[in-house]
Amino acid sequence: DHIRTLSISIADGARPGNEGREYVLRRVLRRAVRYGREVLKANEGFFSKLVPIVVKIMRDVFPELEKYQAKITEVIAEEEASFGRTLTKGIERFKKASKQLIASQVKTKEKKPLVLSGQEAFLLWDTFGFPVDLTELMAAEHNLSVDTDGFKKAMEEAKEKSRAGGKAKGGAVGMRFEAEQTAHLKSTLKVGVTADKPKFGTQDVNAKVCAILSSKTNAFIDKHQGDKVVALVLDSTSFYAEMGGQVADSGVIEIAGKASFEVTDAKVAAGYVFHVGKFSDASGSVNVGDSCLVKVDYSRRQKISNNHTCTHLLKQPHV
Repeated sequence: DHIRTLSISIADGARPGNEGREYVLRRVLRRAVRYGREVLKANEGFFSKLVPIVVKIMRDVFPELEKYQAKITEVIAEEEASFGRTLTKGIERFKKASKQLIASQVKTKEKKPLVLSGQEAFLLWDTFGFPVDLTELMAAEHNLSVDTDGFKKAMEEAKEKSRAGGKAKGGAVGMRFEAEQTAHLKSTLKVGVTADKPKFGTQDVNAKVCAILSSKTNAFIDKHQGDKVVALVLDSTSFYAEMGGQVADSGVIEIAGKASFEVTDAKVAAGYVFHVGKFSDASGSVNVGDSCLVKVDYSRRQKISNNHTCTHLLKQPHV
């Protein structure tokens, strides 16, 4: 049922994502993948391999399945791989939290129902990609419940921070860097992952613009002009994308020596680094294939790096 729902929906134009019907598909896929991997002990990547079976059984009544089989498999495989990168760690985190709850009950000898905190459920969603209904399902398997009100509160607080952060970073709220975008880069645009080893140094990098993602449509475009926010994908970069608790670099990308693209954020997905920003001048323009010079604000990075390291030093005595 899960693979059939996803296959037909994708053939009909839908994609797993973070909002509306797209999020329903993502929840369906992640529940299936978690159950298959943890309970049925299926191998990694098993889910996308079920697509041919759906096509074989249903192609006569839904011929679009056979027509779009390659795309369906591609989208599901990419989404499955994306979740797979955090699935094991997420399960470990859930089991650790549930064991702590049970141990606490044994210690206090209280008989009240065990409830996983909303903050913990939010952490599983935010860090490991576990939809709250998946966490509730796993909790039920361990005779626990989830504080959904607490989860909603934590979610709302995070959204407020995101909205405030998006305004500070140039209004990029709503841009998505997910399986659909990375699969399109890889399979349709034939763009290789970003070479980001230069991020460990302090040298400017000569690069090429490989793709441009519009913040308005969340689709790739061939060229852009004006001061609206877009995300540039380059073949090489020295930008450190947000990860591991450290915020992204900022800086500029000089396009063909004629325009300055101000980078306010950098995100990484499936090996692709998305440089989010806009031109300082409305007359600025960029085309796919343009050469560019990548210039990170290394002074700012050093300060961030020092603070990040000190955070770990402060935390270490408590581990």
